[in-house]
Amino acid sequence: MQTIALAQSWPMDMYGKLFQEGVEKEPTYYFLYFNAASYFLPRWHGNPSDLAKFVDYAVEKSSLQEGQTLYARIYWSLLWALRENTFAPAYAQWPRMRQGFNDIVKSYPDNWNLNAFVYYACMAKDSATVRQIAPKLKSIEKDLWEDPNAYRSCLEAAVKGSGKAP
Repeated sequence: MQTIALAQSWPMDMYGKLFQEGVEKEPTYYFLYFNAASYFLPRWHGNPSDLAKFVDYAVEKSSLQEGQTLYARIYWSLLWALRENTFAPAYAQWPRMRQGFNDIVKSYPDNWNLNAFVYYACMAKDSATVRQIAPKLKSIEKDLWEDPNAYRSCLEAAVKGSGKAP
């Protein structure tokens, strides 16, 4: 129904009621939040400020159970739309996203989540986090990295930033 509401350009108050109804029934169903975040993108019915307010609201409502995981998961779900603008002003804040990924990998330390953590650390130019998490990867998730050289370039930059010889 959220997809239909987006396509039909429902007003924000109607969309909000639909979202609330879904969350009341399934408060931990991430796709309710991901779909709502898409609604708040500037290309649809929102702007960066609306998106940030929504993300803050969602994280606040779930923080006792989720910590900052929902913050990271929502912005991660918007990779298709934001890409290199993920950390542009008014969008994701790396310290909160880093904490979200820390919370995620504490509970789910699988290779996909670890790859995403490194991917976003690279995007945020956080060499220390790249050096800390990258050794834990079992393999590179090509669906995430897309460019086969992106991971290698990121790792080289992180090592160079540490002052250590590659």
